[in-house]
Parts: sequence; structure tokens; C-alpha cells
Amino acid sequence: MHINPLMFLRIEKLPDVHIRNSDFLLCLSPSWLARKGGYYSHLCSAAELEFLGIDRFKPANKSDEPEKEEAHCAKMRQLGAKWYHDPFHQLSDQDKNDDPDTPRLFVGWPADGGVWAIHTTLFDSEKRGLGRIGNAFTMSERCEVIKQLGGSFYSDPKECSFLDLDGSKDEEK
Repeated sequence: MHINPLMFLRIEKLPDVHIRNSDFLLCLSPSWLARKGGYYSHLCSAAELEFLGIDRFKPANKSDEPEKEEAHCAKMRQLGAKWYHDPFHQLSDQDKNDDPDTPRLFVGWPADGGVWAIHTTLFDSEKRGLGRIGNAFTMSERCEVIKQLGGSFYSDPKECSFLDLDGSKDEEK
């Protein structure tokens, strides 16, 4: 049974942190942007936390500067983070996580540009052992594992239709 740590938070407002420690790491970026409101959420691996510039062991406060917070949200979108209206929207979405057809996206950002990606379903991900991607300690290792497991390389990240790099698809979710 999957237990969501957010189910145990008394939700009056979202915490002003980017990372919560539980049985796993959850990267939570409350952005409450004036243009739409909401936040991005993504279950992060060690390599993804490094990519975001977040310490793996210490909570990181969100920035009070909107430009820095928006830049952080943009980096989260590079990882395929999902945008949610509120925590209840996220909980209803997570109820679907046991569905074998749930989409899964694994991305890696090489230092020399482009993006590696595998977009699949939960069932296919488990069948192919794609969870191994999460074992990478660095983004370079992550890219190599994605490549070895049959990922696609996009020299222009905008060509990767699975990523919403500019946040324009947020309202559709």
C-alpha cells in the first residue's frame, strides 16, 4: 500500500520548503504565482536534488525573491514535475499511481546540452527495470543509465514533447 506523507499534514497552507524528508524525498515547490497559483511537486532522486541545487539531507527554504523561485520552478519542470492547484488535487492524482497505465517520465540533463528521456507507463517501467535510473548519484550517471536503457536523446530540449519547459500546459492538468 502506498502511503502519501501529505495525507498526514494538517493542510492550512503549504510549507515554505523545497524538500520534505520521509521514507523518500519529495521535492515540493510552493510557487503560488500570481498568474495562476499552485505548486510543482516531484519525487526526486539524489541526482535530481543535485541538479536542483538542494542538499539531500537538510530542508531548503524557498526563496523570498519571486525570480529565484520561478527559476527553481523552471528547473523542476525540466525534471517533469507536475503542477497542482492544491494538495487535494495532488492526492487525487496520486490515487492513480497504482494504475499500470500511469505515465512515467525519466529525464537526464547532460552538461554539454540536450536532454535524455524515457516516457513510458508504470507497467512498462517495472517490466524494464527503469527504477534503476533513480540509483544514479549524479546527472551524468543518470544520463548514461537512461541511454543504456533505451532512452531518446533530444539535442533541442524543446523537441521533447513530454516536458512542459515553459509551464504552458499547467492549466490543462
